[in-house]
Amino acid sequence: GDRGLDLWSNPAFHGRVDVCAWLKAKGAGGSMNTPCSNGITPLMRAMIGSYGMGPVREEACARWMVANGADVKAIDNRGVTTFSVAAGEMSFAFVRELAGKVPPEHLALPDFGRSVGGTMDAPFPIMSPMGAAFEYNTAHRVRIVKFLILRGAPVRFQDFPPTDHDAINQRRQHHRRQLVDWAKAELANHRTFVALVLGCGVHGCRDVQPAQRSKLLKLRGDGNTDARMRIAKCLGVRTGSELGHLRRAVAVWGAQS
Repeated sequence: GDRGLDLWSNPAFHGRVDVCAWLKAKGAGGSMNTPCSNGITPLMRAMIGSYGMGPVREEACARWMVANGADVKAIDNRGVTTFSVAAGEMSFAFVRELAGKVPPEHLALPDFGRSVGGTMDAPFPIMSPMGAAFEYNTAHRVRIVKFLILRGAPVRFQDFPPTDHDAINQRRQHHRRQLVDWAKAELANHRTFVALVLGCGVHGCRDVQPAQRSKLLKLRGDGNTDARMRIAKCLGVRTGSELGHLRRAVAVWGAQS
């Protein structure tokens, strides 16, 4: 049979870290990344987990596998990345850590089509990490989507679809409104920062003391760009490419509404 499936996929699927550790101790670590016929790896199956196993046990096994040589860059035969599976199944902390281990383009792959159907041979859908997070990862969807947007993953219409189920649709709409409000607030914070730092000294805002106004004036000009960026970072103000990512997200959600 398929030794990769027999040796690793079943214990991984059931969250058996003890069995996985035993396999490695017995010298079977070399087959940890052997996919089954459809390209799905044991790590992907560990992240899906068996029904009722629970996210803590799923994540414990997935973390063990990543720490012990599992291929985080693997892509199955349909184009679904390991990272996309993680976005739909794992905690925000796990997804954020994994993002630093995969190629940057995997944060947006697969970037074609959308299929929410699953079978025993292909138990997870074809969708981008953002789409997978919003569709399935109800506990962490908002934080993961925010993270992906700031990292440059594109917001696409098909990643935020409505559903015929009223209760589910209401929750999704609520979370989408949260995301829109967040993005708009981040952009507003940047505008406020720019107006304060670059405009206050010039326009002589009455709410700012003369000594403070003098310091603000010194921040103007190309020579103090680094200082402004450090202040922005300390205040949590978005700058650079993150602003473009946020503007594009707001534009897509606005058009979708």
